Amino acid sequence: MSDARQGPLPAGAISLRRRVYLLMGAGTFFPLVILGAAGFYWMRALDEKLLAGRVAGASTVAAHVDAELTADLEVLQRLAAAVAPALEDGDPAAEQRLLRDAHHQLRHREAVFLMDAAGRLVAEEPRGPTSWAPGEASSLVREVIAGGRPRISGLVPG
Repeated sequence: MSDARQGPLPAGAISLRRRVYLLMGAGTFFPLVILGAAGFYWMRALDEKLLAGRVAGASTVAAHVDAELTADLEVLQRLAAAVAPALEDGDPAAEQRLLRDAHHQLRHREAVFLMDAAGRLVAEEPRGPTSWAPGEASSLVREVIAGGRPRISGLVPG
């Protein structure tokens, strides 16, 4: 048998070569589509796991920071209870000692200062050439004095 054509193909007929190419193309295209769809599904599942891991990490860090800030607030509460008698006695050395002890126990600290009921600075730790204490007119100072409870201020530019 020869490879030469035996004449024209009937109308609508496809040659053997074209059929082989079409079957090879279909045999390659459809598995690629299935693998691509499976890949997108696995990538989405991987993204969700990665996002869940990041959220878990962020919530762990937030819980840690919350615990540290709560511990700092407890130190400030103990300082407020301990310094009340010293303020009444008017002993600045005792006030400074109590403030220094509290400053060493705080985890998040730049400066700690003690103010009297009028909003005047009584003691500050660490001592420096300039004071970290806000002025008497600060709304935060007025709020803390009116409420009677210590609190940690927000971010302070500087």
